[in-house]
Amino acid sequence: MRTHKTTTLSTPPPAEVLARLHTLANHENVAGMAKFGINPDHTLGISIWDLRKIAKEIQPDHDLAIALWDSGLHEARILGSFIMPPDQITPEEMNAWAADFNSWDVVDQVCALFQETPYGYQKVFEWSSRPEEFVKRAAFALIACPHQPTRPLGKPPRRDPALVPPDCRPDPDRAARRRDEPRYVNASSLARRRGT
Repeated sequence: MRTHKTTTLSTPPPAEVLARLHTLANHENVAGMAKFGINPDHTLGISIWDLRKIAKEIQPDHDLAIALWDSGLHEARILGSFIMPPDQITPEEMNAWAADFNSWDVVDQVCALFQETPYGYQKVFEWSSRPEEFVKRAAFALIACPHQPTRPLGKPPRRDPALVPPDCRPDPDRAARRRDEPRYVNASSLARRRGT
């Protein structure tokens, strides 16, 4: 019989989490990360896998996530997004975090959190027209986010129809129009089908 290892989640003080991150610093990794376009400023070179392991040991906590974000450390910001409860982040905090984006990897990781909030869909429209490179990327990352862990697979996300622009709403007459449209087949494919 297999037994599962149980871990007691804790909420350590921000200084303790930051000290732990500094012990995992790897300056060789920072140089490698820079080759992939990751901003090396205030970066410790900790792998995303190590950050996920640390996040699993920490109780989700709004205040700790904000403190980690405010530290300005690259990895602390990503870790903060992992432990932020999606139902507790406000639209104003999302805007403040987006204004601080300075690397594509932070954008992509944080947008996984933002997509789970009730405001993620709305932010797509707000941020897609912004001039800042990483804020605009955040809008597109929210569109492209591969999954939403809080909803069952196969079930579409709940969207407020009022937030969908009229030109993006489904057209109920589209299927009928497509049925009535003539189907064009080029001569060579028709000949192949007939075997001539």
